[in-house]
Amino acid sequence: MKTIPVTSPIEFLDHLKLTHPTWGLSASADYPNWVNREIWAFRGQERAEWGLTPSAFRPGNRIGFARDAQPPKVSARDRKDQERRALNQFLFNADRVGLNVPGDGQHFRLPQLPGHPPKQDIDAWPWENILETLAVAQHHGVHTRLLDFSYSSIVAGFFAAYGAWTKLGRPNVKGQYVEDDGLLGTKLAVWGVHLPVLYEAVSRRSSEKRDPRIILISAPRAQNTYLHNQEGIFLLDLECDQRGYPPMETAIDDVHQEVLEQDDGQFASDQVVKIEMEWRHAPETLSLLWNEFYHIARLQPTFDKVVQALNDHYDLFRP
Repeated sequence: MKTIPVTSPIEFLDHLKLTHPTWGLSASADYPNWVNREIWAFRGQERAEWGLTPSAFRPGNRIGFARDAQPPKVSARDRKDQERRALNQFLFNADRVGLNVPGDGQHFRLPQLPGHPPKQDIDAWPWENILETLAVAQHHGVHTRLLDFSYSSIVAGFFAAYGAWTKLGRPNVKGQYVEDDGLLGTKLAVWGVHLPVLYEAVSRRSSEKRDPRIILISAPRAQNTYLHNQEGIFLLDLECDQRGYPPMETAIDDVHQEVLEQDDGQFASDQVVKIEMEWRHAPETLSLLWNEFYHIARLQPTFDKVVQALNDHYDLFRP
């Protein structure tokens, strides 16, 4: 993994441009089968020290919404069943308020009846036919084993800076952010994952009639403006249970090493890049992004978010 520290909003946003040498798109002729701007996946996080850990595996996170919901138990089977129940609760209540979730259907609701196909084994979770639905649930806050990414480095940069800015609190009457327990020096991060190495690993395992380790998941954007505007995609480690739930960067490194065993040098460079910047630069970063029409209402378009964006604008640009 390559870590790049930057010291200003201009430098941060410059590194996020896909034309920056960091992303190596000048060498795109090596990858003729992929659209140039979609050979990287990006994720913004407000704290650089956080690994790429799916929300279902983060310590202390409650899985689901029932009264007995709790942090995942030790048993992999119990953990999977908690994730299944959380998805069912999300789908049931979305349906109750009239929201259509892609992939929802009777297979989530019907009991096992005589003569009907048997229910899918919880040990095989997450089932292939529910991945699209699981992706939508994850994107809207349900704790799952999927990890959100975006094809847009700028979107990732916005969410990293926005998360940091909201933790700093609003500025004082002079528009200044007061140093508070060293928060201004805390670092945010944008992670970039080079997707061709994951595709290559899937292809090689497929030729050996083996299941893949990491897969990329997408969901239809036409019915989901959040996914559409954020260019959302997801990564899933299919071997996380038997490997002790490693963070995604560790799983990607494992896949990279697997590919390198038979590589001709095509994947010799870093496959994961992390760009870090101190929180003190988050407000100016968001001001610059506002002028490029990146704000919370564009990426999460609802009337409530429009008002939130206007309040953000007031605090960012107050005299």
